[in-house]
Amino acid sequence: MIIHPPVGQRPVIYPVPDYVFSVSCPKTDLNGIWQLAFNPSGPYWLSDAPDISWQNTVVPSDLSALFSHADNRTPPLYVYRREIQIPEDFSGKHVFLRFEGSYG
Repeated sequence: MIIHPPVGQRPVIYPVPDYVFSVSCPKTDLNGIWQLAFNPSGPYWLSDAPDISWQNTVVPSDLSALFSHADNRTPPLYVYRREIQIPEDFSGKHVFLRFEGSYG
C-alpha cells in the first residue's frame, strides 16, 4: 500500500504482509506466463478487443530480447495482460497489486 504524502515528500511503502486475518495465503506470485502486445491500437484494455496480436511471454523477462526496433525516436508501447483468480477468502478485503522490479 502506498500512502501519498504531501508534495515534495517521498511516499511510504508498507511491506507485503505475511499474515492477514481470515486469509489463507495473503500473497500470490504473478511470475509466469503473461500475454504481451507491442504497440496495440484501439481499446486494448478490453478482453475482446479486435485486431490485437497477443503473444505469450514469461515474466520476468527482458523486453529487449523479444523485440528489436529500428526506429528508436518513438517509444514503443508494451501491454501485458493476465487473468488471475482471486481466492474466495479475499472477499470483502482490499486487493493491491504490487510490481517489484518493473521498469520501462
